[in-house]
Amino acid sequence: PVTGSATDAHLAQYRLSVIRAAAFPAGQWSDVYTGTTPVDTALLANLNLPTLSGEYVLRLTVTDRAGLAATDDVRVRVDDLPPPAPTQLAGRVENNRNAILDWNAVAADDLAGYHVYRGGARLTGTPLAGTHYIDADAPEGRPAYHVVAIDHAGNESAPSNTVTLALDRTPPRVALSRPRAD
Repeated sequence: PVTGSATDAHLAQYRLSVIRAAAFPAGQWSDVYTGTTPVDTALLANLNLPTLSGEYVLRLTVTDRAGLAATDDVRVRVDDLPPPAPTQLAGRVENNRNAILDWNAVAADDLAGYHVYRGGARLTGTPLAGTHYIDADAPEGRPAYHVVAIDHAGNESAPSNTVTLALDRTPPRVALSRPRAD
């Protein structure tokens, strides 16, 4: 989403344009959105640009019916490249209750942290800063875990290796049927 203001008592239109930062200011601008309704500190447009990762300049140009125009530029970084996947995920069971997970850190400048998954469901609400996680009172059975790295743009890495742990808190059933007790 792009927010801002495009107002004038005699507004004709506003236009959002984009250019690679390396070509700014003399290069070729690409218009990506045009609006004709005034906007005051609110959503100007939802843009889903098919751009490549890199530095860009986004320009808002507002024109009134008299032909007067004003512009504002902002530099933005587009990041569609995920960080590398975490490696060497290892797990163990503690007290037949908790799944303890550890993995190797990822080297990425824009790393936000890690998310842990069990059976395909994400367990972490916000990215973890460290490389250690305890799934307290993990469900009984053979849960499978994997970890992903996530960057500040929200790109998730490929999953780490999967670790399957065995948690069994149900004692075996036992009964003798012969010989009968007298």
